[in-house]
Amino acid sequence: MSRSRQHALTTALRVDMAYLCVGERTVFSLLLAPLFSVIFQGEAYGDGFGYRMGVIMTVFICAMWVLTMAVADLQNGYRLRGIIPASRKSQVAARYVVGLVISVLSIAMIVLIDGLQVLVNPDWSFAGNLWAAPLGGFCTALMVALIVPTGYLWTKLGGLRVTMMVIYVVVLAVFILPSILPASVTRGLAHAANAIIAQRLWLVIAVLTTTVVAYGISYVIASRIFASREW
Repeated sequence: MSRSRQHALTTALRVDMAYLCVGERTVFSLLLAPLFSVIFQGEAYGDGFGYRMGVIMTVFICAMWVLTMAVADLQNGYRLRGIIPASRKSQVAARYVVGLVISVLSIAMIVLIDGLQVLVNPDWSFAGNLWAAPLGGFCTALMVALIVPTGYLWTKLGGLRVTMMVIYVVVLAVFILPSILPASVTRGLAHAANAIIAQRLWLVIAVLTTTVVAYGISYVIASRIFASREW
């Protein structure tokens, strides 16, 4: 990478991280996920309801964190509108680097939630439920790959709000779906999931490959949208 492009990438990363660090409401919402998992883990809900909901909250909030940067762009005008066209790809790449950092954060938060469950529920298996952490990071990364091009696509805040609501409804539907499916279907899905998880090496390869492909396609789309915009 040339020195000018490396400087452009570093500058964009600094500005994006500054956006994230001032999002107090998002950070506060993220910290509520562990508390929620503890409060709703009791007998009344059972079967790890609080844990699952805490994991979903973490994934959704982390992914939506990327969207706050797009909102700031639309509110203030793009933060580096004066950059030369040659460095624009570096500016787009910064969002994906930030997205990977956020994915790692989501993994750490889910591990924290899993550990808290052990403290409040003696029967809870920390290792047995730890698989949700890499899955949560993977889902966060895929949602980031969807959100970044969308952030460049919209020119008004209304469009971003619609995007956020659509993603929220999809995530909520995925959470509700197992509870409305027949028990036989749910058991079949659980057995299939356990069989897939058991193949750890191939699962890791598949997850990494899917993430790289999704990020590559997303980056190409986002770069073209950004290059065609007059910010």
